[in-house]
Amino acid sequence: MLVDTGASIVTLSASDAELVGLHTANLHYTEPISTANGNSLMAPVQLENIVIGPVGAASVTAFVAQPGKLEYSLLGMRFLGRLKSFEVSGDTLTLRN
Repeated sequence: MLVDTGASIVTLSASDAELVGLHTANLHYTEPISTANGNSLMAPVQLENIVIGPVGAASVTAFVAQPGKLEYSLLGMRFLGRLKSFEVSGDTLTLRN
């Protein structure tokens, strides 16, 4: 997963969505988005929680990218903005609840 402060929402790649139990064939790709890579349709989902080490957030709105459209999942501001703070120093990301 990539930290993307330019992304407003958490976006899962199709393969990561499958890993967390979302069946991509059953999702509805109805949400149009425009990214640096062009236009696409995403499936809106509600994630029960996102946990990274000791830091987490419950009930996070996210998107799932169509299969083949996104190589890496994106950790956007919908999650990061719920934290007390986050900091990037060199190659270290520090998250605080």
